[in-house]
Amino acid sequence: MGLRAAYTIPTGGAMHQLSANLFNIGDQPYRNHSSFIKDLAPEIGRGVRLSDIVSFS
Repeated sequence: MGLRAAYTIPTGGAMHQLSANLFNIGDQPYRNHSSFIKDLAPEIGRGVRLSDIVSFS
């Protein structure tokens, strides 16, 4: 289970896009079907990713 949110802030000559991504909220072990080492190691546990993307015009 995951959750994503984003917010865009326009400024004078740029645009900021702030975003947050929460992944594997329940901390359940899972395996990527396309991974070569899926039988040896599951994917990482829960996590948070924050980002700020700036676009200049």
